[in-house]
Amino acid sequence: MRFAEMYTDVNAMLKGINKKSYVAQMKYFRETYGPVLDMLLDAAERDGPRATAAQLVESVQEAFSTKGKIPAYVQADLNVFTVYYVMPALALTEKPLHSELIDAICAVWEKTFRRGKIGYASYETISDSFQRSFLAIRL
Repeated sequence: MRFAEMYTDVNAMLKGINKKSYVAQMKYFRETYGPVLDMLLDAAERDGPRATAAQLVESVQEAFSTKGKIPAYVQADLNVFTVYYVMPALALTEKPLHSELIDAICAVWEKTFRRGKIGYASYETISDSFQRSFLAIRL
């Protein structure tokens, strides 16, 4: 199974994202791609976090590159999706090596993709960061 399968719904899951949609979409993501997340974590135990991160990045690169390059706007969406969905979902599994795999993904992602510097934020941090507002007043 290709790890890039998790990125199938990138555009739909990032469009109009807010706290309510993020909570629902993370639930959908974890239910739909839980087996892929488990495969990533199993591969990290078997092959090591760095090698598994390289496999994930290679899979994403193959799936989204055109003539060997990924357009900047696509790369930006992939970066956000990885930070908002993939890494928090891995952390929510609370399985062994999840934090080592997340660190390895950040490192390999940055070395592989131009404009690929990403960092980890927990699901709670991301979810809590969405502000509600009414008439431009934060609630």
